[in-house]
Amino acid sequence: MIRPGLRKMLLFWVLMIMSVWVFMGCSRDEAPIAAPDEGTYLIYYLNSAITKLVPRSYEAVSTNQEDLVAELMDQFIHVPKDLDCQTPLSEKVAYRECRLDGQMLYLYFDVNYVSMKPEQEILCRAALARTLTQIQGVD
Repeated sequence: MIRPGLRKMLLFWVLMIMSVWVFMGCSRDEAPIAAPDEGTYLIYYLNSAITKLVPRSYEAVSTNQEDLVAELMDQFIHVPKDLDCQTPLSEKVAYRECRLDGQMLYLYFDVNYVSMKPEQEILCRAALARTLTQIQGVD
């Protein structure tokens, strides 16, 4: 039979070890990305294993909000050849157009968008949000 005081101490240490174990799993192994300069944007792509987003710095030409959305979407869809990544959109999905209504940006894709795998769709949405919310006035 375990004494009550020993039982509490044993439970305390088990919980402490489990807490440390959980927090170790939450650590990040990469350095945070620095904020880009004025006119420079981060375009987010998928790594080749389709497991995480990879940012790439891009110097934009456009300054107009709508033109800038079109320019960043063009970069988003066409991955630079020297980057070992892929576009977050499935190769079957076609981007159609966008509409800016105040601070809300609506993106339109063809019907193949709904056939994307759930894990790729989540990463695609995250990449789109991270890329396009850098534009002043787009929330």
